[in-house]
Amino acid sequence: MAVKVCPECRHEITGRQKYCMFCGCDLRKAKTVTLPEAKDAKRDENVWDPEESYRRASATRKLLLVFGLAVLAVACAVLISSVRFSSPGTGIPALRAGMSIEEASRVMKDSGYVQDGMPSESYDAVSQLYQSREVYGYTTVYSILQVGKGEDGEVSLAHYYQEDIVTVNGESRKLRGLRKAMGSLYGDAEYEQGIYPYYWWPEENGGHFLYSTGDLVIAGGWVHN
Repeated sequence: MAVKVCPECRHEITGRQKYCMFCGCDLRKAKTVTLPEAKDAKRDENVWDPEESYRRASATRKLLLVFGLAVLAVACAVLISSVRFSSPGTGIPALRAGMSIEEASRVMKDSGYVQDGMPSESYDAVSQLYQSREVYGYTTVYSILQVGKGEDGEVSLAHYYQEDIVTVNGESRKLRGLRKAMGSLYGDAEYEQGIYPYYWWPEENGGHFLYSTGDLVIAGGWVHN
């Protein structure tokens, strides 16, 4: 079978086309060759092959995509490791020790919390009340942010829930549900039995806590320098 080989891109052209469909080269003076001759010409390493160039470009793009995803994964890991007092899906913002009340309030606002009134100040801390919202899968009555004035710069956030009727082993269904939700995020809790059960998850510079007063269930965390 006789074909034409484009003198520019070396593609095989069948039919009576006057111009190459691949690169637009004028084929009216192109040499007509047999199909075996065309294949031999295409195998010539000194001849540019658009198909081979496309395959190489595709491989390069795939390599760049894999490299970009790896860089993104490392960046996310660094970001997660640098965030303090924050866990996905808990509604707890990334509060850090040493923040001022203004800085902490901005973090809370960016996390969707709505202030309830103005901050109140004591001799060792500034507190801010926040309206009801869902945290750990349960709706709070309110939340309280507390920013310490001491040298350790402790910051704490406590969520208050309406207690259920106490049922099993002195614990309510809500307390058990919150313990399960927090345990899935922070691991096994340490337990202290006082008048009411108290659970806490210690960390290097702070931790998380959960307990009941009989009227309220309180869950939250704290961080310090």
